[in-house]
Amino acid sequence: MSSIEVKTFSEAEDTNTSFNNAKIEAVNVGGQRIVKLTLQPGWK
Repeated sequence: MSSIEVKTFSEAEDTNTSFNNAKIEAVNVGGQRIVKLTLQPGWK
């Protein structure tokens, strides 16, 4: 049986804030990369 893997974006393995009004956070779960994109008003 497989084990359960728990990750959180508050402890993201990769964070990119080089974009204007945008933040990209990524975690790796089960060999797959999961990405969260947060856009603020005024992003382009």
